[in-house]
Order: sequence, then C-alpha cells, then structure tokens
Amino acid sequence: AIHTDGHPKKPFWPNNLGQSLSIRYRRFGDVTELERSISLLESAGKLTPSGHPKKPFWFNNLAGTFITRYERFGDVTDLERSISLFKDAVQLIGNGVFMAKTASANYCWFAINASERSST
Repeated sequence: AIHTDGHPKKPFWPNNLGQSLSIRYRRFGDVTELERSISLLESAGKLTPSGHPKKPFWFNNLAGTFITRYERFGDVTDLERSISLFKDAVQLIGNGVFMAKTASANYCWFAINASERSST
C-alpha cells in the first residue's frame, strides 16, 4: 500500500533506503550513495512527528552516517552534526545505548581538537 502524508510508517521507507545506501557506500565507496543516504535519513527525521518512538533511532542512524562522511572527508562539521544528533536522541529517550554513542562521538571530537592544537 502507498502511504499518504501523515501515515505513521511513512518515515520508515526513507530510513530503510538511507541505511541500505550507507551500507552500499561502505562496500563500494561511491560518495553519491553516501550523500543520498544522508538526504534520505534527514527526510526520515523530518517526516517523523515529535513523540514518535522511532525518532531517536532515525537521529542515531543519521548521526552514524555523518560520522562515516567525516571519516571520508575529515570535515569537522560532520562530526559536530553527529554529536548534536546523538545528543538529540539522548534527550528523546534518556539514558541508555545513545549515551555510549554520544560519549564515543565526543571522544572523537576532543581527540581531533587535541591533535590539531598539538600540530600548530
């Protein structure tokens, strides 16, 4: 069935396709698939109403894809965006798995900053 605007499952489709493209990017390295993945995962977040139980998961998926792009290009903006999304997910669900991921992203951020400061 085709899901119309406002259907509670509508965000699942761009999320699933975005995740699949992210996996394919990691396998084959086609940057256009990584960019398309980010676009689809952003759409999933925008299509998901506040309070929807899957919204933190969409933020988590998008954050992970921003980390992947950061690893490829080294643009700190991607890492900052990832940390922000992990924090948003934590706020929506509280403590748990996302806390560990946020700590991991923050560690990367501080390690990079320390490295950049020591090289100047």
